[in-house]
Amino acid sequence: MRYADDSIVCFENENDARAYLQAFPKRLEKFSLQLAEEKSLLVRFERWNPEQSGRFTFLGFDFHWARSRKHKHYAYVKRVTNKEKFRASLLAFKEWIKRSRSVKLPDLLVVLRRKLRGYWNYYGVRGNSRMLAKYDLKAKQILFKWLNRRSQRRSMTWTQFGERLKHWNLPLPRIVEKPVRVNLPSGRKPA
Repeated sequence: MRYADDSIVCFENENDARAYLQAFPKRLEKFSLQLAEEKSLLVRFERWNPEQSGRFTFLGFDFHWARSRKHKHYAYVKRVTNKEKFRASLLAFKEWIKRSRSVKLPDLLVVLRRKLRGYWNYYGVRGNSRMLAKYDLKAKQILFKWLNRRSQRRSMTWTQFGERLKHWNLPLPRIVEKPVRVNLPSGRKPA
């Protein structure tokens, strides 16, 4: 039996974090559950010293602190697609297109649009545009390769494929996450 049990627990004090990590497996045993030791770790993750902070992976994203390009004193949590999840998504896309390449093109495009829109909606977070663009390019290269294998001979060049893409109305990679607005008390300015 599997549970939706992924979580991140944050502590201000390292000793509190260590005590929790030691006590938590015992607490789970009371419910006949186990902690996945290979997925559990203690990571120093602090805003005030981003260069010394670690990184962790959670729900397909790598999290780490980054400095703002405009304001070097400002640090924020950056999320990018985890490389293993990225490769797995491309492999799944490749397997799907290999199986579906003989489907009529209009039907294939309906499913393709849905798949791409789903990917953009999940991974379309601020700071992840480079990985979205990379996925878009790799997915189109895979699509080009396998659509060209629909017949015995090559059916289109990369340039011709690019022209067809314009008419297929595929969703473009985009950031769907809305910026967070912080309302400060009057008279205060953000740091």
